[in-house]
Amino acid sequence: MNILRQCPSCLLPALRQHRHNNSDEFISAFGYTATVEIVDKLEAEVERLRMQLAACDVIALANTKNSAAKAREGIHPDYISPTLQSVMQTVDCEIELRAEVERLKAGIIFEGVSLNNPDMAYLNNILKAKLAGDKDVT
Repeated sequence: MNILRQCPSCLLPALRQHRHNNSDEFISAFGYTATVEIVDKLEAEVERLRMQLAACDVIALANTKNSAAKAREGIHPDYISPTLQSVMQTVDCEIELRAEVERLKAGIIFEGVSLNNPDMAYLNNILKAKLAGDKDVT
């Protein structure tokens, strides 16, 4: 009985084997109460892991500042995992990269260079057109 309490995950293969046989062999070997405890713990762990995976999906799909903030505020602490934190970092990086692309598209291409200079304004307009997908600009 002590082994069951120390290492319930060691019994998972045996539970899987006997689960579908409707056999009382496993229950009689370990006791009904201990078996129920083990199954309950393993089912709870599976549910926690399932919810951690779902949290990763929700965060991965929230790829704007507003949607990311909204998605992150409702996460239960049990569902925060190292994997979720990695997904959050990746989403933050994507948001920042998209913002950088938008800054470039908006014409903030040459920081600190005056666009009042006709040559710089011309180059800036060409770059904007290229970024917008105009292939005929030269």
